[in-house]
Amino acid sequence: MIYRLLCLAIMISTAQASDFLDKWPTGKTESMTYEIRTFKPSETTNYNRVSITKGNDGVFTVKQTMEIPGQKVKITSLEKYVGRNIRLISSENTFKFPEIMKEKLKTDSLVIKAKVVGDSLDITANADIVQVGKIAFGPDCVTSTGSQLMARSMDFEVGKTIKYSFVNLLQLSNQQFSPIEVIDSVVGRQQVTTPLGTFDCYKVSNTVPGTKGYSYYTADQVRLPVRIELVDPESEEILMTLILQNYE
Repeated sequence: MIYRLLCLAIMISTAQASDFLDKWPTGKTESMTYEIRTFKPSETTNYNRVSITKGNDGVFTVKQTMEIPGQKVKITSLEKYVGRNIRLISSENTFKFPEIMKEKLKTDSLVIKAKVVGDSLDITANADIVQVGKIAFGPDCVTSTGSQLMARSMDFEVGKTIKYSFVNLLQLSNQQFSPIEVIDSVVGRQQVTTPLGTFDCYKVSNTVPGTKGYSYYTADQVRLPVRIELVDPESEEILMTLILQNYE
C-alpha cells in the first residue's frame, strides 16, 4: 500500500475511456507536485512530481519523479497508455542509487521495464535483484503508476464499489511480481484544504489486503486528486499523506 500511495495508485474504473479522457485536448500536458509526509515509524518529507500528456496518436504518457534525500535515491517512471481503452503499452522505471550501492548491484541505476504482450506483462531488468519474466495481466489490470490516469476517468458516484488488480513495478525485493487485488469505494463528499485552496471533493476508500487508505478528488470536471492518505486499518490513524502543492 505504501508503494501504491507513493505512485499515486488509487482507484480504477472500467477499461473504457470516459468523456474525461476523450475531451482531453491533444498535446495538453498537466503537471502536479505532491508533498509526501510519512508519520510512522518516523517523520519524513519527500516530493512526487507527475505529468500527463496526450499525444497526437491518442496515447497518454504518464511521467513521475520522486527524490528521497535521506536515502539519496531518485525514482523516475515513464508509462504509455492507449487512450481509447486505457490499456498499458509500456513502462520504464529507473532507480538512481548512491555510489555505495554500486558494488552490491554492479550498477548505480536499477532499470525495470515492462510491456504488454497479449494478456501478459513481460518484465525485464538490468540487475538480478529483480525477478523478471512474464506474468498474467488481464483487462482489469494496470500498474501502480497508470492508476493515476485511470482513477480520474471513472464516473464518481457515492456508494459505487470497484474491484480490480494492479502490478507494482516499484517493488524492490527479490520476489516475483504479481497482481494485487484492490477494492475502491466512493464513500461521500468532503471539503479538503491544501496549499492551493479548499476544494469540494469525492472521498474514496482504497482497500488492499491488510492496508487501507483514502483518496480525495475534486468534484469538478478536472477531477484532480488533491489528497491521499494511508491509515491504520484498525485505528484509522493517518500514517502517510500526499498533498497537492502545485498544479499547472
